[in-house]
Amino acid sequence: MRVYLPIQIVLDTNVIVSALLSPNGIPGKIFDGAVLGRILLCYDSRILLEYGLVLSRPKFNIDPIKLKIILDFIQRDGFSVIPPVLPDDFIDKTDKKFYETAKFCHALLVTGKRKHFPPEDDEIITPTEFWNKYLC
Repeated sequence: MRVYLPIQIVLDTNVIVSALLSPNGIPGKIFDGAVLGRILLCYDSRILLEYGLVLSRPKFNIDPIKLKIILDFIQRDGFSVIPPVLPDDFIDKTDKKFYETAKFCHALLVTGKRKHFPPEDDEIITPTEFWNKYLC
């Protein structure tokens, strides 16, 4: 009998936003993979806080009950860590927490903002690249 372990990933906030606004798009399908247990979402407290703050913005018009269900799911079924601080060489300091968490978990970092992260790191991929390589 084969045992399949879920793929560990860190989702940048922009991917979570896209998943909720367009559930039939690739980010939505990636999030569905987490719900189905094919993907393990890795996060730390800073990431979970950012998800909640960004997703509760009025411009996204996300139902607060739906938002609570999603954040509870991530907290309950995801993998929470406290990663060490890495050297500070980021253009956008708010993205550093995603990178630190991904490195600590040996996870892929899925982001729509690839250029905000070290260009030589091939474990940072776009949602489309992740979909094509791991889920398609």
